[in-house]
Amino acid sequence: MALLAAFFLLLLASADARIPGVYTGGEWESAHATFYGGSDASGTM
Repeated sequence: MALLAAFFLLLLASADARIPGVYTGGEWESAHATFYGGSDASGTM
């Protein structure tokens, strides 16, 4: 029974690594953000 549970856990962990949308690393992309308000950006909220 423990062997079956270990196998299922291993299968689940390997399946999670192949789900599209999971971060796979890579180069940084150029981006920007706009903040409103003083130097602490309090006007953004």
